[in-house]
Amino acid sequence: MAAVPISSAGTGLPIQYDLEEIKTDLGPYIHGQYWASINKVALGDAMRKLVAAPGLARELGGAAAKAIRELCGIDSICRLVKGIFEDLQVLQEKLPQFLTSFGATSQTTSVIHQPTGPEEILSGIRKMARQPVFSFITPVYNVAPSLLMACIDSVRAQYYPYWELCLHDDGSTNPETISYLQSLVGTDPRIRIEFSSKNEGIAAASNAAAELASGEFLCFLDNDDVITKDALFYLAAKVDAEPATDFLYCDEDKISPKGEFCDHYLKPDWSPEHLLSVMYVLHMMTVRKQLFFDLGGYRPDYTGAQDYDFALRVASANACVAHVPRILYHWRMIPGSAAEKVDAKPAGLRAARRAVEDYVRRSGRPGQVVDGMLPGTYRVRYAVTGDPRVTVVIPTDDRTAEIEGRGKINLVRNLVASIREKTTYRNYEILVVDNTRLSTATERFLRRAQVRLAHFKITTPRFNFAQKANFCLEHVNTELFVMLNDDMEIITPDWIGGLIEWAQLPEIGVVGARLLYPDDSIQHAGMVLGVNDAVAHVYHGYPADLVGYNGYPNIIRNYSALTAAALASRKSLYKSVGGFDESFGIDFNDVDFCLKLCAKGLRVVYTPFVSLYHFEGKTSARSAADSNELVEFKRRWRPVLDRDPYYNINLSRDHLDFRLTPQPRLSFD
Repeated sequence: MAAVPISSAGTGLPIQYDLEEIKTDLGPYIHGQYWASINKVALGDAMRKLVAAPGLARELGGAAAKAIRELCGIDSICRLVKGIFEDLQVLQEKLPQFLTSFGATSQTTSVIHQPTGPEEILSGIRKMARQPVFSFITPVYNVAPSLLMACIDSVRAQYYPYWELCLHDDGSTNPETISYLQSLVGTDPRIRIEFSSKNEGIAAASNAAAELASGEFLCFLDNDDVITKDALFYLAAKVDAEPATDFLYCDEDKISPKGEFCDHYLKPDWSPEHLLSVMYVLHMMTVRKQLFFDLGGYRPDYTGAQDYDFALRVASANACVAHVPRILYHWRMIPGSAAEKVDAKPAGLRAARRAVEDYVRRSGRPGQVVDGMLPGTYRVRYAVTGDPRVTVVIPTDDRTAEIEGRGKINLVRNLVASIREKTTYRNYEILVVDNTRLSTATERFLRRAQVRLAHFKITTPRFNFAQKANFCLEHVNTELFVMLNDDMEIITPDWIGGLIEWAQLPEIGVVGARLLYPDDSIQHAGMVLGVNDAVAHVYHGYPADLVGYNGYPNIIRNYSALTAAALASRKSLYKSVGGFDESFGIDFNDVDFCLKLCAKGLRVVYTPFVSLYHFEGKTSARSAADSNELVEFKRRWRPVLDRDPYYNINLSRDHLDFRLTPQPRLSFD
């Protein structure tokens, strides 16, 4: 028996222990090593002494805490590790860069991305008010050991130290997979491994892995994918900045079979209507563990789309969601995987559609889910509540124009005729507002078409569209309205229903359509802010059958703004924001209107399932916006111009096709 003090003088009381030889291997402890077994009698005497002398206990505790901070703090450990590296002569003078080729299918842009270095991250961690623990949830099934090793190594390489990895083998039959997992047992106390005798599917296996977790947040990581070294740091930084966050997601790309990074996916911020169209959140969903279990975890009935189903339930729960606009996850393209081909797993797509259908049922809103325009996308069709009367309001100047493929036509007459001929929604009226100079022929035509007329008198030296728009809407007698330019023509028969099924919802402020030029190129498929100096129409001039970046022109999704050339909303909302701001008489009045509604917490929705022709504007007579209005617009909306939530911060500010900026900001704020 030895009596050896195991604490420094002044920081604790020495306790006797017995050295006992380890007889059999036990985790990291090997046969032949010795274990210090504390003498229980001596331990009891020491504890009684401290209870009897609380002053001594406080003195020793304070000294011990100081010693721990000095000897085991981050700075001390860094100095120690650095010294070891210097002794081994492996410390590099410069941190290595790695070259990542971010290439969407139609893009070959490459950028140098230097991951955040250890020194910067350690400084960032010190500044955090809280440092949450993250538990990686990784179900394993017959994965090649080399891929699983790469996955685990990417976790072990994390600069942020507060993590654990929970691996649940889902009844693998591959001996190499099992052997590799067994070799990991006991090698790292942060790695927890559980084996199942049967295969129950990824949803059940993920739930089982989550049961092993002790962290505050769960990070879902597929067993053949990898993450960047700074992934957890950026997740932790976001949680530290926004403590109420319950659910996080990040940007990602793919690893080709050749090992190259490609097909970047730079995502928008939280977009509920976008999520109903497609599972855009995708990988490394990070969720507060308590919320995961409160929502019932993954549901095995939705295996194959379990993450989509869970994200939709998060949306239903109105949880606090955050997006880290930085590529932190690399999805491996393996033959037969969804990373390689979106419809590679039909069962998963069927489960995804059922998940959206379940969301609609739980919402309590009657509706149906149909397949979208592209594989793996969906369209939610909410039933229009009741039989609301809708006003189609058309400001006009009774112009005649030469239109490609149609010859010379009167614009407003052509529009009204197409509405009357093609519209399937029955309970609507048309309100045409002229500039008090309708021709006799046009007035006669409109009266025969049972159009209600109102006359706007121009009272300013310069025409003010916002003023006329307000006049139009003051003459609307219904809650739901659709505003149309007079140079339009209906394509989709159910265009009113397709707009108001969204405009009727209390959380939606504005709904807009896909507008095409006469040559079937895109005039409007949504607007983004901060591009081309202020505001831009995405894919302007591109062909109508374009798939586009992640299918954006072809799915219902959220934007910050839409054009007033075809805009549906509610009159009560129009009044709540004071209508169109007449200081924007020519430009930005529609964008300003949308942004005012967004500022009230409402969302803007674009739907490609409503299409109209827009005849004018392909070549504008004006080459630039009104300079005074541009200055005021920038002053008023600078924050959203700098950071449009529905347009990733790392996408180009000079192009309309969602290409990567040559100098990505790759920031989380």
